[in-house]
Amino acid sequence: YHNAIKAQQYAIDIVKVNERGRFYTNDGSELEDVFSFGEPVYSPVDGIVVALVDTIPNSEITLAPSDSLNPAGNHVVIEFETDRFVFLAHLEPYSISINEGDTISVGDFIGTIG
Repeated sequence: YHNAIKAQQYAIDIVKVNERGRFYTNDGSELEDVFSFGEPVYSPVDGIVVALVDTIPNSEITLAPSDSLNPAGNHVVIEFETDRFVFLAHLEPYSISINEGDTISVGDFIGTIG
């Protein structure tokens, strides 16, 4: 579904699933129901942190973003080659452990999923 939006055409949603292939428990309506919630996120690339946001509160689980001004929520942008970026979105507020301008490596802790 990301292909329908040009800015998201290369987006990938990564979720933790159980042995049945489900990514949540109960009815999935609470953040804590989602198996990925609070899980660590590590850098998939070597690069430089060029932007980040870490202060947006978690929002309710909905099919559409509940914050139209910040649909990605807390996020980190890493430049790994000239004009090539990785955008890691939907992170937990105040969990990001790096700063703009930091040089990071594959496997460095970024933050947790919100």
